[in-house]
Amino acid sequence: MASTRRAALGAILAAPLASVPAATAPTVSPELARIIAEHDAHRAVMEDNPDDERPTKEDRCEGGRLRALVAGFPSVGWADTMAKAACLARLWPVEEAEEEMRSQVDAGYAYLDCMALAIACEVMRLGEAQRCA
Repeated sequence: MASTRRAALGAILAAPLASVPAATAPTVSPELARIIAEHDAHRAVMEDNPDDERPTKEDRCEGGRLRALVAGFPSVGWADTMAKAACLARLWPVEEAEEEMRSQVDAGYAYLDCMALAIACEVMRLGEAQRCA
């Protein structure tokens, strides 16, 4: 019996690791990825304005509509939340968001939007750390 166990253990240890499925990173919901891509494309068109014209009301409304879709998308996991944070970081650099938050904190009184901004900044920073790792 011991020799059978040794043989089975030897077979397990000798098995190639390639047969073990690799751990996969969580992925962003396809619909959220599509919305964010549409948002980013719209923003790129708005920023690539050679005449330096102000965006039209329609363009600003479309940007707001797309931001609402991103913000309102129900995250089903951490990957969705991090994708939203990355989208926010492209709109509002985290350093500027942190400065805005600190100005309220330093005043000694913070509204709920300051608390939400503090959490958003932390999530954006976590996203930066994940990209660097």
